Amino acid sequence: MSERYCVDYHTHSNFSADGDRFPDYSIEKMCEKACEIGLSEIAITDHYDTNPVPEGIDFYPSDLFAVEEEIKKQREKFKGRLRIVYGVELGQPTQAEDVALNVLSSHEFDFVIGSLHNNSGEMDFCFIDYAHASKNRLISLWDTYLNETIDHIRWGRGRFHTLAHLGYLIRYYTYSGNADLISFEDKTDVLTVIFKELMECGIALEINTSGCRQGLGDTIPPDYCLRLYRSLGGDSFTVGSDAHKRDHIGYGVREAYDKLEALGVDHVMIAEGGVLVPKKF
Repeated sequence: MSERYCVDYHTHSNFSADGDRFPDYSIEKMCEKACEIGLSEIAITDHYDTNPVPEGIDFYPSDLFAVEEEIKKQREKFKGRLRIVYGVELGQPTQAEDVALNVLSSHEFDFVIGSLHNNSGEMDFCFIDYAHASKNRLISLWDTYLNETIDHIRWGRGRFHTLAHLGYLIRYYTYSGNADLISFEDKTDVLTVIFKELMECGIALEINTSGCRQGLGDTIPPDYCLRLYRSLGGDSFTVGSDAHKRDHIGYGVREAYDKLEALGVDHVMIAEGGVLVPKKF
């Protein structure tokens, strides 16, 4: 990767509830891995889901103050070798706005990812019992997710920097044999609204490379969405592996850059002074 200015702007350490809980997934070890593979920057974006925990599952928020202190230590250690960005993946902020606003006001994040892992009143898509869900219910979940994404983006103006993994639920529809119920091509109208709102609100679109290692055969969102966004004039992209294990750091970043070049984009967005700026690669 060293021939390009490569970044991974979506990673989770062992401070995240779903991060690898072993010592080799500490922020220090993540940074070592980033240097090994030639990354120029890494953003530590541990989870902070704002809404109530579904089904009693203990998906506790990350200790973001501890994350910040650890990043300060590692910045000193990796000075001159790796730029380390203090970030957060803020989940479902519109579903618990008071919590979301408190988190944002209590920390000086360099970078904030806005995520939707569940529809309002529903559990995380990863916990849904797809085997016993009707086709109509699954279609409804998809439609609702896209509509709630619009509200999520509007709330995010001036609050978060990028929209994470648009189409997140395709992971679980695919694993359960229901991928045919999700068609991005059939949702061009609502996707057009989503992409115009992103541009209007000054929020980037994330190319989440996790789908490439999870058997989906493409990034999240897929090529169709990237081309549509670009055709509407969008050129603000962040790139992230969504790593939850040390060996996943940087996975697919090179391929994401190839996608950007194919779209006529020669830069990736990075965080400087709390705002996103383009960085040529």
